Amino acid sequence: MRQIGLAILNHHDAKRRMPISTSYPYLLGDPASPIGLRNTMWVAEILPQLEQQAHHDLFDFKVVWWQAPNRQAVAIPIDSFLCPSDPTASVPLADGRGDSGPPFGPRINAASRTAQMALSSYVGSLGPTNPDGCDFCSNPAICCRGASFGSYRDPTLPGPSRPEDSSVGMFSRYPVGYRFAKVTDGLSRTVMVGETIPKHNIFNGLFVLNFPLASMSVPLNASGEVTDDKGQFSGLLWPYTGGFKSYHSGGANVCMGDASVHFLVDGIDELVYAAIGTRASDEPLGLGNL
Repeated sequence: MRQIGLAILNHHDAKRRMPISTSYPYLLGDPASPIGLRNTMWVAEILPQLEQQAHHDLFDFKVVWWQAPNRQAVAIPIDSFLCPSDPTASVPLADGRGDSGPPFGPRINAASRTAQMALSSYVGSLGPTNPDGCDFCSNPAICCRGASFGSYRDPTLPGPSRPEDSSVGMFSRYPVGYRFAKVTDGLSRTVMVGETIPKHNIFNGLFVLNFPLASMSVPLNASGEVTDDKGQFSGLLWPYTGGFKSYHSGGANVCMGDASVHFLVDGIDELVYAAIGTRASDEPLGLGNL
């Protein structure tokens, strides 16, 4: 995790911004996207900083991942993105991932069942941004902000419903890469990347465009209902399965914005958990409150 954090820092040094979170909701290269006709996401962006330039060069950023030019690239695992405590890490590929075909893989497009995606134990942090459902959260004004993983404006605010960044974390389901100068809560006090369990979420993947991210509106190690690798599930379960979690006893690891790694314990206070997830909310809480 520290190597991933350092890669993000090095990317920021080179580009003067964090890697683009994801080109979703402009999946088909909509020219109205802030980054134009380009599909990308944060892991693909930092491959050169992880000494994976050859892997980076396999991508065709002008087409979406499930199209033929990118099927090889998305199916290549990266060892540093697999937690050795996960017993399924020895099989780091899965078919029928939620981003393996339009719009959500095998539920719609049977031909995409054979498409494979490398899995990831580490996902970017949305902080306490609404993941399309906040049943866990007792105080939405603090632990469930924005809308739709950050890809649309907060529906409680006036104005049209259209793509617009509303994430309060270090990443967003929107094509934005934040500058560290905007992380006014402090890099050492803000979660940037955290652990998850890939097989718990049909939308997990190393290079997914939908949400290669986790919301801290979901409590640490909340399991929810586990879906299978063919995408069979009932209801909107990603608010329950897509949080930070691990097979470690008693908690899970997170990487802060300064690339330091910390173990968070189960049962961490909801307000403290939300506070260390926001990048610019000026809360007085930090790791010293753990």
